[in-house]
Amino acid sequence: MDLSFRKPRRITHEDVPGTWALLRDRLRPRAQRRYRLPSLTAFLMNVTVLYSVSRQRQARKLTDVYMNPPLDRVGMLQWKRFEHIVAQGYAHACEVLDGTAPVPAGDD
Repeated sequence: MDLSFRKPRRITHEDVPGTWALLRDRLRPRAQRRYRLPSLTAFLMNVTVLYSVSRQRQARKLTDVYMNPPLDRVGMLQWKRFEHIVAQGYAHACEVLDGTAPVPAGDD
């Protein structure tokens, strides 16, 4: 089972806020902030996941059944959504085993 993201999010250089903009935003009340930055824990976990992508691709070539449920809007630390995530994964597994799930393209 592969729980990694399917496609990376593209951000252009113009979309990245500057240091001062981030600092001003950080001084605003939490509800009024424009930028959502990951916590240090989430950042380190993302780096770990990115490091293992090439190994996942190699292992994927050796599998008979490949599952990658659509969990695009789920963060790694969202434990409150556990039941919803399990339901999404179960539905995707049923589709894969029935042969109705789409086959991921371009990863070979």
